[in-house]
Amino acid sequence: MADGALKLYGKLNAEQKKLVQEKKIETSMKAKKWLEFLRQIAFFDRLRDQAHRKLKTGAIIVGIIDLIMLGGVFSYSIVAAVLFVLLLIFFIFLIIRFKKIKNIDISNNLRLFVVPLLVALKEEIDPNTKVFIKMDLTDALHSTKLKDTILPQGKRYPKITTFMYNNPWFEVRAQLNDKTILQWDIEDIIRHRKIRKISASGKLKFKEKFKVKHIISMKLLFSKDLYTIKSRENIEYADQGEYHMIKLKNKAYGYSKNSIMELNAFLGTVAMAYRNFEQI
Repeated sequence: MADGALKLYGKLNAEQKKLVQEKKIETSMKAKKWLEFLRQIAFFDRLRDQAHRKLKTGAIIVGIIDLIMLGGVFSYSIVAAVLFVLLLIFFIFLIIRFKKIKNIDISNNLRLFVVPLLVALKEEIDPNTKVFIKMDLTDALHSTKLKDTILPQGKRYPKITTFMYNNPWFEVRAQLNDKTILQWDIEDIIRHRKIRKISASGKLKFKEKFKVKHIISMKLLFSKDLYTIKSRENIEYADQGEYHMIKLKNKAYGYSKNSIMELNAFLGTVAMAYRNFEQI
């Protein structure tokens, strides 16, 4: 499994490897090229994640067996001693492979949200139309994204330390087949709580909790030659010459560190915008 992931990584072109390594991109490409470019990375990432899990599990199991043997359970057996050395060599091999594949990871936002979204919009955008995309797939809890820290007050338990992160990670501008210009950006607001409390038995316990607010900010420009506005419900409207311009926001919530926004939350926001218009 690891060999397959590493082989697939080797087949990525220089720009694809750059995105995996730097985890950021800001450029314009034709819609069909974006889909091909990102799909290959997403396929690699799926194999990489599977290999990562298996290597981690294998290393833990082999490590535990080696520790038991090192403890002297089989200390009087030559066969066990040979087996211990072989398992130790295998353990080192697994750790080396684990570290190698660990360093070529990319956020699951790409595989589980970005690529499925581009597939869903495939019929709405001409494949030769250029689409601008800016993505930041670095760690959502990176120190540069930390905006606030709230320390626990007083001496009583539970003691809660709260960290607030802002992670604006996905910005796009595209023209749809009906000449509507669609722009959006997605920002994740992450609340990370570290909780220390005393159990009923008097033991100190530690716990972490996450709450993620996925915020979609969207702007659409509808051609006045093709659309007339029929409602301004839940939108911000402005006359932009030959366009009707509207802005709207939506949000969704998750409760894990690696929460991925549901695709329907995004598509529902687009549908909400179109409900305010009718074709001429």
